[in-house]
Amino acid sequence: MQRLIYPVQSLLTLLRLHLDLPSPLHLQLSAIPFAFLDRLAIHPRRMFEPTQPISHAAMNYVEPYAAFPALPPAPAQAPAANKDSYGKTLTHFQFPWPREINGIERVVLSAKGDLQRVLSAYFGSPISVLPIFSTPSSSLPGPALASPAQPITQHRTVHLLCASKRVVLATSTVHLLSPRAAHLILDDKYAIGQCYRVMGQNPEFELQEVWVDRASTGEERVTRRYKLSTQEMVCEIEEVFEDRRMFREEGWLYA
Repeated sequence: MQRLIYPVQSLLTLLRLHLDLPSPLHLQLSAIPFAFLDRLAIHPRRMFEPTQPISHAAMNYVEPYAAFPALPPAPAQAPAANKDSYGKTLTHFQFPWPREINGIERVVLSAKGDLQRVLSAYFGSPISVLPIFSTPSSSLPGPALASPAQPITQHRTVHLLCASKRVVLATSTVHLLSPRAAHLILDDKYAIGQCYRVMGQNPEFELQEVWVDRASTGEERVTRRYKLSTQEMVCEIEEVFEDRRMFREEGWLYA
């Protein structure tokens, strides 16, 4: 042991002389090797252990999550809407489609007020609208009172049928902003798509959400939520396509 201590003391003495360290600091430094070597000689296995025992639980202690500063709440994100751009020789429709949506589904889900026409072309058969529910006209103001400042709002539920088979379940909230639109919807009972066509208007289309889920009966469905807008009528619509097999199997309609 002494053989190890003397060289270290000599080294510290040379270091003090070279750096001109004060004597008290020299004494403090020279005590270090004695304490270190004494601990090594008496308890070699405890050289790096603490003087007080540490329990296993304390060694694995992690600060509870609740003690960390709370993170600020994430800002609410509005559903991503489509971007429909065009130029002299270019048209581009953009939307963050779910990965499982195929090409024909993207075409149908992009229909802007003419879904019946698109489905009729796809199935090669007429599409009819079966009203299921609508806010009674008797509970609403007269059509002549409709205006942008005081719109008349009607809630509607319809089925789109092809070959007597339900293809789409549609629910909508219709805001009527002119007497003409109110008359066509409330008095003449036009469907939404036909009403836009009669008025000769091409509505602004905003596709808000598209998702895929499964019905309680097991069918995989696709749903879209969108908005149609003109100066005379604004419609917020949700459409459920009853079975995605309609877009993959030619014989689905008559199965």
